[in-house]
Amino acid sequence: MLRPYRETLLAPGENVALITRPHVFTFWAQAIGAFVLMVLLLAAAVAVETVIVLPPDLANARRWITLALLVLALLGLVAVLAAWVRYRSKEIVVTERRVLRVSGVLSKDVIDNGLDAITDLQLRQSWMGRIFDFGDVDILTASETGRGEPDRFSNVAGPVQFMHAVQAQREARRPK
Repeated sequence: MLRPYRETLLAPGENVALITRPHVFTFWAQAIGAFVLMVLLLAAAVAVETVIVLPPDLANARRWITLALLVLALLGLVAVLAAWVRYRSKEIVVTERRVLRVSGVLSKDVIDNGLDAITDLQLRQSWMGRIFDFGDVDILTASETGRGEPDRFSNVAGPVQFMHAVQAQREARRPK
């Protein structure tokens, strides 16, 4: 069985404290347009096949028009499935040593922030984010404080839990 890609990134003995991903709204934001278009195209195919009276010169093309509408609707379904795969391919992993952001389906993009390099966390959460439990978390490191470009984790599901996990792992690493 295939291991999740995140497991190949972990060092021997490295334990995962939290796994999260962008909020499910990010999927719906991509998929809703394709889904609506798919339903409209299916309705148009049914209408062409059963209701609409075509001009005599297009009467023989009825089947082709229906087929074209159904193929386009199928492409809408493929777009919804592609949005789901893109959504599921994004993970944010907090371990006892670092914070990883993994994305990509076939080729992977990994951003690795060591816990020792993190100086601060910043949360931006709208009123909708507070209701539905998502927000943007900026990870500030010593190298970013001068240039003002934090590493932004956008639309994180459970951003407060994410911040707590990072802070707990940072505290556990401090010498006693």
